Amino acid sequence: MATLDGTLVAPGAEHIDAGPYTYPGVIACQLRGAQMTGGDWDQSLLFDGSLWVPLVPPAPMVSRAEALAAVAGAEANLAVLARAAAEMPG
Repeated sequence: MATLDGTLVAPGAEHIDAGPYTYPGVIACQLRGAQMTGGDWDQSLLFDGSLWVPLVPPAPMVSRAEALAAVAGAEANLAVLARAAAEMPG
């Protein structure tokens, strides 16, 4: 629901003639527009936060060959670091 004039519309079973108004199925109310917030944004009130919970994307599929190549690359990098550390004075 978007009013943008400061009017709050909330979840409820039926419409009420005085604020805050209620309607079934309301999950959020965009109640103040940029002119009321004083900036380049709107103000909203979210009643059901579970609808905006970000989903964690699934891990990318990696083949056995790709995994072994990544391990070999890491081992090569560690060998370079070990040689560099052995050559450092002190």
